[in-house]
Amino acid sequence: MALLLPQTILHAQKIIPVHGEYTYIVPGNESLDQAKVTALERAKISILADTFGTVVGATSTITVSSENDSSDIS
Repeated sequence: MALLLPQTILHAQKIIPVHGEYTYIVPGNESLDQAKVTALERAKISILADTFGTVVGATSTITVSSENDSSDIS
């Protein structure tokens, strides 16, 4: 019995070094450790958005059908 599997070749994307600066004003109810984590996460998002841009999209579909006094919503 022979088993044939398709061959998949993957290539890494080009590496692009990025850098930036982000200022985070710590609210009074947040610990310093949590503030550092939040600032780092937001800095990463901001720098990536500045470098590569952002795309935001959403799609919603509602289908309503009625037949013989009964309805179906999906």
